[in-house]
Amino acid sequence: MKKMYGSLAILAILLACGTSKSEEGNSYFNKIMYDEIKEIISNPTIYENKQVTIKGKVKSSTNIQVVKFYYVSDGEHEIIVFTKDAVPLEGSEIVVRGKVSQLLKIDDEQMTGIREESRN
Repeated sequence: MKKMYGSLAILAILLACGTSKSEEGNSYFNKIMYDEIKEIISNPTIYENKQVTIKGKVKSSTNIQVVKFYYVSDGEHEIIVFTKDAVPLEGSEIVVRGKVSQLLKIDDEQMTGIREESRN
């Protein structure tokens, strides 16, 4: 009988935690964790071909028929994002999900970016 009450107490606590709200308005267990732009550009080999989700503001965008890209900034750091879709408007708050890719490396200079898979 004591085991049953203990199990019910644990279940009640889990249900209570699952219904509390986070800053994003989702339940605690559904809160989205964003990857830091600084970490991605500082450690490109660790993130190579890994899926990431970033949040920031669109700083600039370019749409040439064969290549479309835009820069996302978190206020301190920025990263280039390549897309197949229309580029977002400058100044837009955005969440981007995609794979990290080393775009260019010449000697000690390199450029790391994200190939967009989705955004909202």
